[in-house]
Amino acid sequence: MHYPVWDLPFAHGLLIAVIAVIHVFIAHIAVGGGLYLIVTETLARQRQDPVLLAIVQSHSRAFLLLSLVFGAMTGVGIWFTIGLINPTGTSALIHTFVWAWTIEWCFFFMEIVAALVYVYGWDRLSARQHQTVGWIYFIAAWFSLVVINGIISFQLTPGPWLSTRNVFDGFFNPTYWSSMFIRSFWAIGLAGLFGLWTATGREAGSRRIWLQRYSAVWSLVGIAAASLAVLWWWRKIPETARELTRGDMPIATVVTQWTPIAVAVLAVIVILGPLLFPRRSGRPVTLLVLGLGLFCFGLGEWVREGVRKPWIVQDYLYVNGLRADEIDRFREGGILANARWTRSVAATDSLALGRELFRVACQNCHARSGYNGLASRVSGWEPQYTTALIKRIEYLRRPMPPWVGTADEARALALYLHQLPGVPSEVALPADGRAAYERRCSPCHSLGGFRDLGEYIEGMESEEIYEFMEYMESDYMPPFTGSDRERQLLADWLGQNVARTKEVGR
Repeated sequence: MHYPVWDLPFAHGLLIAVIAVIHVFIAHIAVGGGLYLIVTETLARQRQDPVLLAIVQSHSRAFLLLSLVFGAMTGVGIWFTIGLINPTGTSALIHTFVWAWTIEWCFFFMEIVAALVYVYGWDRLSARQHQTVGWIYFIAAWFSLVVINGIISFQLTPGPWLSTRNVFDGFFNPTYWSSMFIRSFWAIGLAGLFGLWTATGREAGSRRIWLQRYSAVWSLVGIAAASLAVLWWWRKIPETARELTRGDMPIATVVTQWTPIAVAVLAVIVILGPLLFPRRSGRPVTLLVLGLGLFCFGLGEWVREGVRKPWIVQDYLYVNGLRADEIDRFREGGILANARWTRSVAATDSLALGRELFRVACQNCHARSGYNGLASRVSGWEPQYTTALIKRIEYLRRPMPPWVGTADEARALALYLHQLPGVPSEVALPADGRAAYERRCSPCHSLGGFRDLGEYIEGMESEEIYEFMEYMESDYMPPFTGSDRERQLLADWLGQNVARTKEVGR
């Protein structure tokens, strides 16, 4: 809330996700691929196998192009993007871990130099010198991951740092070691998947079958070990994060459930393809497993990021750039009076006030329309209902930061949202009670699942539900703002299909 916002026509998180997942995927290949190269080169020299050695040399050139060119470009892209989209979070991580970042950049520089020497030193260095350079590359790359892991895992589990502000308490946080094992083993698994690219190419020649099976073993060992480490990590994350995957955040629930399935499918394809039937596995299979590897890795990164909502740093900094210790001050004077970078807007211009509030308080995560857009969210609601939801948003939508504006600011924001293109100016009467439920209740409740609505109205008759809706308003529950006809439709449907069904079920 304290810096200018980069105004994009879509939700900022989508841009960060695309760039970050691609970069981190390549970065892990760069780490594990270094170990793959030096181990395979050592094996080729021990066997005195010039064909395998030539294959490793060819693989190292493709590896250099991927890790240093595409990896470096996307790495710069991450810094550029997060600096514009969430400068407060970027600043917090830089200031907290300034020396850690310095150390990481030193390792990265060493990694670049060693990779260049390794690739261009095949015919210029002795075997021992060349292998030494390969080990230097891998060690530098792995230590770069070691440092980055401490900073990334800190965001979800800052641990004692919240009270001590000691950099080592933040770096060696509760999920540091489990995350370290996950990332190290995933790096090995992805190195094996990338190795299949060379193994299914012309350069593999007579070693094609052996190299496919060899790379498949790397993949399977890395994926299996990383999956076990995930169980360790899951036990260390905050309970509030686990709750998001149990219904508090529906998309997090779905992604968490599908991630192990996707990983299992990847493992099965690797087993039935390059491991057991390498003669039938060519570049199409390789592209498939690489694509699945990226997909699985992206799901895992999404879960790590998603379960942290609504925080950039758990219990310290919200996704909208507001620190936890600023909540009371903002609630006393409102958002526009306390945010440092706001435009001057006339107090009587509610629409302009709402536009500015959207820019300052919402645009870090939401777009006006499209992916994560708010136009579709408010369609079918009245401005009064939207206002009531905004004021209670932290209770109704757990991934959302608390509303810290005044009641007038909530009304101005709601008015602006209802002026967005695509939002109807009048709310039509729902066709039936089910449609009324979808409009009024489903944004926060489910039927038989998380926040089961039946638990609240169990045993009630339609008339009782109708009366209940008049007095249900509380700090955690918005008032019913629809017409009397809609209220009756909803009460009748709930009484017939939910309340009585719940009672009978028991």
